[in-house]
Amino acid sequence: MKHIAKLQHSYLYKKYINLIRYYLKKLLINPRRINQFLKQVKEIKYNDQQKLYNITVDTLSLNERGRLRRAIMQNLKDIAPTSTIVLKDINVGYYDKCLEKYLHERLDLFITNEQTCWYKMAQNNKCIGFLKPDMEFDDKAKKAFLQQKEKIKPGWDQPEYINLLKRNDEGYIFFLSNYEFTKDDGIIQLVRNIQQYGFSNYLSVSSPIILGYSIISQTYSLISGRHRIASLKYLASQDIISSKQEIVCHIIKYPYDSLIYTRPYASECITCINDAVPIRKKENL
Repeated sequence: MKHIAKLQHSYLYKKYINLIRYYLKKLLINPRRINQFLKQVKEIKYNDQQKLYNITVDTLSLNERGRLRRAIMQNLKDIAPTSTIVLKDINVGYYDKCLEKYLHERLDLFITNEQTCWYKMAQNNKCIGFLKPDMEFDDKAKKAFLQQKEKIKPGWDQPEYINLLKRNDEGYIFFLSNYEFTKDDGIIQLVRNIQQYGFSNYLSVSSPIILGYSIISQTYSLISGRHRIASLKYLASQDIISSKQEIVCHIIKYPYDSLIYTRPYASECITCINDAVPIRKKENL
């Protein structure tokens, strides 16, 4: 009992300290850092009344959008978020939704890690680039693609990867793997922590949640905080927390379907996302 009381005291103390830090950052640091961010990234505007960021250029390529996404992550981590959104209103698409489904499969259906959709499909069929469908994509072209990828992400320039690259009819390039993941994703422990201690926005904002909102698909995509939102949405599906929980975060709107390449490869993944059935409480399964 003393151990539990000590943990609870530590949690409350940390929450209190982070609350003070949040408001200090919001009042003293935010105005300067936001101005610096907007001067550095000309494609983004900030609506101070709505507390939203908007990407104003609608002609960016996927590579340019990826660069912009990296700039967003790098800059907004040092800015206290001032947007709020209710959990149930965060309608996510592929990948974010897949992580939420992973929790359902592991914790409710007791499916092994290597057989979960998250590991078997999403983590093994990664979209890593784009090349117009009318351009050659033979071994020579694949090697050139990997060499270019190597400049961004060291470790990609491996000869054995050539046969693992596939391009779909739209031109998106996927890296297909049969790797077997056996260890739980860290999100399992995060769910348990939230169950035990609850969720605090003021603990969370030390590494702020960043939501991208597509005007095209009208869905949200997690730029930062994917595990937290998936955990909260799963726990809300089990009535452990309220679906009306307010989330303090950054929100960036953009005139694209996505800022990243990530998309489903397998037909069953596409069907799952399009016809997703809400996760139900355990006793109703």
